[in-house]
This record gives sequence, C-alpha cells and structure tokens, in this order.
Amino acid sequence: MLFTVAFGVLFLFSFESVALADSNYYHHTIFDNSLTPDFYFYSGGQVSPPSKLQLDHGKLPVETRIFLSPPNALRLAWTSSSNGGWDAQIQVQELRDRQGKFKGTDLFLWCYSHEGISSSALPFVSVIDKDSQFSERRKLSDFSGDIPAGKWVQLKIPLSAFETASLYPLDPNGVREIVFSQGEADGGSHVLILDEIKIDSEETAATKAQSGSATKPAAPQNLQAKGNERHIDLTWQAAADPGLQYFRVERSNDGGTFAPIGIQVPGIYRYTDFLGQVGRKAEYRVVAVDKNYRESPPSVSASASTRAMTDDELLTMLQGACFRYYW
Repeated sequence: MLFTVAFGVLFLFSFESVALADSNYYHHTIFDNSLTPDFYFYSGGQVSPPSKLQLDHGKLPVETRIFLSPPNALRLAWTSSSNGGWDAQIQVQELRDRQGKFKGTDLFLWCYSHEGISSSALPFVSVIDKDSQFSERRKLSDFSGDIPAGKWVQLKIPLSAFETASLYPLDPNGVREIVFSQGEADGGSHVLILDEIKIDSEETAATKAQSGSATKPAAPQNLQAKGNERHIDLTWQAAADPGLQYFRVERSNDGGTFAPIGIQVPGIYRYTDFLGQVGRKAEYRVVAVDKNYRESPPSVSASASTRAMTDDELLTMLQGACFRYYW
C-alpha cells in the first residue's frame, strides 16, 4: 500500500514544473518534450493510401535518440504518393488557466534529417486557431530551402505568412494546432525530426539573451543529489536571468560520460530522476541554456544512490513531495 501511494505521489510530483513554471514559458512554447516515450499525446494524423504517414495509436511517434532538448523530439515520417494524401497535427497542450494567446511575431521550429531532404519534397504547413479558423497552406520550403543531412536547422516562419482560408479572420497568436500536409508526390520515404516549436520574436529572444549575460549564462551552483528508494532528487541554485531558456540535466551512470536526460524551466531549481530500482548510483550535473542556445559551463557534479527506505523515511518523503506539489 505504501509503495502504491509513493508511486502515485511521485507521478504527481513529476508535474511540479507545470504548476510552478515561469509563466513566460506558456506564452511561447508549443512543443519541447513529450512526457510519454512512445507517442505524443497532443498530436494526430490522417493518411489516404497510397501515401504513408508513420503513426502510433493515431499519434505522431516520439524520437528518443535524436533531440535538441532532452529527452526526446517528434518524428514526422511520410511518403507522398500520387492520388494519396496525409495530414499531421501538433496541438497546443491544454492546461487549466493557460491563456490561449502566444506572444511573438514568428513561429520557430528546429528540424533534423539523417539523409537530408530537398526543398521540393518538404510538406505544406498551416495553422488552426482556438476558434477553429484555419490558414492557407504554405510550402515549408519557402522558409527552409533544402534540409541538410545530419544537422539541426532552425526555421523561422512569420505569423503574417499564415493568411486565413476560413470565412472569418485568423488569429495566429491564438494558434491551437500546427498542421503539416502532403506536398509534392515524389514517392520517396522521408523522415524529419522536429523539436523546440515556439512562437516568439527574433528581436525579443536576442534581447532577452543579451540582457541576462554578455556571453554565456552563468553556471548553476550548489547542485545537491538525494537518493530515495526508486528515484533521486536534484536541487541547485541559479541567479535570475531573463535570457534563460531552460536548465539541461545530465547524468553519468559510469562516473565518466554525461548524457542529457531532461530539462527544467526557469524559476524551478529541482528535478526528479526516476531510476526504478534500489542500489543504483548516478552522478549529475546541470547546464543553463539561454534563448540563443548558448550554454553555461556545467555545474560541479553531485552523486547519489537509490536505497531501501524505512516506513518513516518513506512517509517523510511523501509529505515533502505533497507539500511541494500543492505549494
């Protein structure tokens, strides 16, 4: 019974960032990571043969090996054929009290392709606002050119490029969905990895980054790691920086190479890493990343091990997690 309660509270605790995050995050971010490792809940897709679109339970698959911000990205894999068609939607995550209004003049998204994709093979892109008004489809290639092989590329699409195709005016700052649709029917199989989809202003992002630090952001300080029975809690300190985009958490299982495992939004200086078993040791460090993707030096590392806990220790952990969640 105690383990069941502990797991439930730990699950809730993993959403603590949603409750306490910097509100600016919700005025800009459409997608940065999926909580589920197999498919992205806030997505969808439809396909008409002979075209193909890779889906998992009707959703876009999550890519866990290649990402810009850990631990994952979205995988858009398609084949566009004559007499067929496909559409894929990325939806804005709906949260209670989240205002459906984004701040910015441009839609930004990062793209990656293993083999590269020619501009002519790229899909169309359009948006749907919160009142179900939709835009005309625009060629993604108008804003990208060819996608090179093995390199992350950031695309910038002015919101003004999305002209209404509905009977009523479109509000691109009130976007509810981003829609990718079949482009040229070349019959080839293509895969595009998508990450860090946001609405912002280029000038605003640059100003935010420069206002916080002249070069790189400052390294997080005083990283602490505390082992529990199945997870490790991390806490750290960092100076307030309006140019900060997120903290990247990295883990080493062998005392050597560190690999990124997740991010935390500005304003929250803790992270929970669920390891799932007793007696597992890990070492951690945290890196601050600003709006222009400049990275701080890593924090001094800290390590901890999961361990068997007494009933009293378990209850104390639950009380602390519940307090932080509701606070």
